[in-house]
Amino acid sequence: MSDFGRLDDPTPHARFLGVGRHQLLVTGAGSGAAGVDRIALTPWSADRTEDAEGFFVYLRDRDDGRLWSAGHEPVRAAASVYQARYEPGVVRLERIDGAIATRLDVCVAPDDDVEVRRLTLENRGDRRRRLEVTTYAEVALIEAAAYAAHPAFAKLFVETEYDPAREVLLARRRPRSASEHYPWLLHACAGPGVPEWETDRARFIGRGRTLASPDALTRAAPLSGTVGSVLDPIVSMRRVVALPPGATAVLAIVLGTAPTRAAALDLATRYAPTSATAAEVAGDVFRGAAERERMLLRSLALTDDDGERLQELAGAMLYGDPRLRASGDVLRRARGSTTLLSQYGVRSGALLVLATARRSADRTLVSALLRACRYWEAKGIDVDLVVLCDGASLTDDMRTLAAAAAPAHVIVRQSSELDPSARDLVAACAHLVVTDAIPDLRADAATTPTAARDAVARAT
Repeated sequence: MSDFGRLDDPTPHARFLGVGRHQLLVTGAGSGAAGVDRIALTPWSADRTEDAEGFFVYLRDRDDGRLWSAGHEPVRAAASVYQARYEPGVVRLERIDGAIATRLDVCVAPDDDVEVRRLTLENRGDRRRRLEVTTYAEVALIEAAAYAAHPAFAKLFVETEYDPAREVLLARRRPRSASEHYPWLLHACAGPGVPEWETDRARFIGRGRTLASPDALTRAAPLSGTVGSVLDPIVSMRRVVALPPGATAVLAIVLGTAPTRAAALDLATRYAPTSATAAEVAGDVFRGAAERERMLLRSLALTDDDGERLQELAGAMLYGDPRLRASGDVLRRARGSTTLLSQYGVRSGALLVLATARRSADRTLVSALLRACRYWEAKGIDVDLVVLCDGASLTDDMRTLAAAAAPAHVIVRQSSELDPSARDLVAACAHLVVTDAIPDLRADAATTPTAARDAVARAT
């Protein structure tokens, strides 16, 4: 497993979990986003600077008041050891804070629209510790574009409730017309201790505070238990774990969707049971997620290493890494509206990859890009590949190659069909411009943070 928890790099490092309807992005800092089909479960803005959205797990020592999070975000507390590792289908965040070792494993269930987190806490000290484990996620439960257009309005139609028998938080979006249909959101946290819950963001964060130090984590009081038609919905649960010296505790944390309330409760019961079998259930899910990812890789003739390389690249594209874009000269020359791209078949909202085929030997590069696009599409990432070819014969050859790569969305054009200004516009809008080979951004692990920032500056 490679370490992608390089927190000083200018672009977050992302991994994509899930093969199917439920898609989950997790960065090396512990931020990210979740969605089912076109429905965003949590907000996400692809902000390279802040990178502070996603599903978070807070930890607080009840005796000394120290606060940190299972990932670097959102508290950003310095850990003596911090690592983010990936293996097919699974992300693992590990850190050591004083005498407490924390490990958070994350995956998407292979057969249901549920993401599972297994939190393991170990007390390596010589005194008993009482730790608050508090989860937090903001609720979108609507198409990402609709949420981004008017977040405050989108939040008005979400209702929350708590089921005490199953110890599950539920959220649903009230339909505004007969044609609207949205899933139920479920959240559960199974493990030792008595559950507490909160669904009001204002009560959780408090006036004038941030997610780095929310009011709910700075005072010795239980979560308020607020549910209903809250103005700013979240899902948050807490359990207090007692850890004697040398002891270990495991919690199973789930976030998912289902078409009905009954189905949501059933999923929560299966993936986060209130009995002591929670850790065993989570273990089965992680093994299934890893096998599902490897099956996808094998079907595309990709290795585990290929998959991680393509995930790193997709994350950089989504975050708008300037190292992948066209040269500064092209960006300065480009003129025109991005809406003009639609006349070439480029989809709105899709990542745009541009490649140039000048000779028959470039068939190998285009074949690799087609496999990459099929992999990205399977991970829920919409990608349009535009291939500009020199000559009619090469164009026909590439179109034949592209036709066999369904469901990848490929546009093959002869370069002469586009005038220079149109080619500049396509290149300027591309999230990735490929010339000789698909880049491997993991090579940047060998560079210092300063060198990486210098590389970004040169690219812009």
